[in-house]
Amino acid sequence: MQTVTQGWLDTWLTAPPLERLADARGRNESASVRGSRGSSATLLAAATALRLGHPLLYVVAHLDEADDALDDLERFA
Repeated sequence: MQTVTQGWLDTWLTAPPLERLADARGRNESASVRGSRGSSATLLAAATALRLGHPLLYVVAHLDEADDALDDLERFA
């Protein structure tokens, strides 16, 4: 049985923008995403890591942002 989280994650993993992002990283090229809001940046990084099959370094400016990112990952993983 597929959960709601799996459904939207599958949609993200097969979305053309994520494919382009993962392809760029897979070729060891730099890549960036602009305009993300809220939890979307953290979840996009997680989806990209899943797509690539290895961890990514996700950097935030402040410790409270790191705590929020961890909460997002634990909630949606």
